[in-house]
Amino acid sequence: MGKQYQDRDKNFVDYNLGIPNGFDLPLRNGGSSPFYGYGSFIGAAQTFGRFVKYPFPELLEQVVGLHSVNLGIAGAGPRKFNSSQFLLDTINNGKYCVLQVMSGRSCKNNVFDYSQGKWEGTSSVWNKKLQKIQIAEDAWEWYINNHTQTEVEVLIENTREYYVNEYFQLIKAIKVPIILLWFSTRKPDYEASYSQNINKLFSSYPHLVNKEMVSEIAKQCSEYVEVVTNNGLPQKLYHIVTLEHQQRTPGDPRSTSIYNEYYPSPEMHYLCAYTLANPIKKIIGEQ
Repeated sequence: MGKQYQDRDKNFVDYNLGIPNGFDLPLRNGGSSPFYGYGSFIGAAQTFGRFVKYPFPELLEQVVGLHSVNLGIAGAGPRKFNSSQFLLDTINNGKYCVLQVMSGRSCKNNVFDYSQGKWEGTSSVWNKKLQKIQIAEDAWEWYINNHTQTEVEVLIENTREYYVNEYFQLIKAIKVPIILLWFSTRKPDYEASYSQNINKLFSSYPHLVNKEMVSEIAKQCSEYVEVVTNNGLPQKLYHIVTLEHQQRTPGDPRSTSIYNEYYPSPEMHYLCAYTLANPIKKIIGEQ
């Protein structure tokens, strides 16, 4: 699920991607893991575990005694899983599902549609007005710079409605117990700042998602777990062989930082695993 991350991050971490029998997508540690008696973890890069050797799904294997199928996909929103019967079947063949609260920035609305093909439900959108595919941030930046604050507010609410409905559709399609996971450096409660600064509009990950949306979605799940921390950030990046500090994307003048300042740190993943352990054990014990 993270080939593009492995290509970019090979100097820092080996994600050990492999394809289990009967699966058509690479998973972290998937090639050597038994594909039965498992729990599914669905989400974006935070679930996949970019820049960490042991993401929380893998940490939980020893604690709960079941294999973890890490279905974290770069840039994913709920649509990515709604659009794949194979992924839904994989989830439903497991024992439980941990469902991450994902970003709302690439969600469909009255102006942007989902891009099609392998990018459907990820970090790009189809701009219906410009008739082209754009990275979600670029599309929103264009909209903010060319429309009134009232129009932006309306589109935000429209996006949030679509987002919640996508989650409702996904939850309805999942037949195993679901733990909804909020994994972020912020709490769900936030007010969007309607300025031309897209970061203030989106807030930190998961972008555009607020307390009311999470409350609606959580009502449809078996459990809700909230992990809010920035422990370990910024995370200094070290070359996997030389152990020297190295910029995130060597040769890219736009990426000169030697830190991961965005994705959850190893410390954050350990806390997430610790917080999820008891709710997962409870679900397994009831089966």
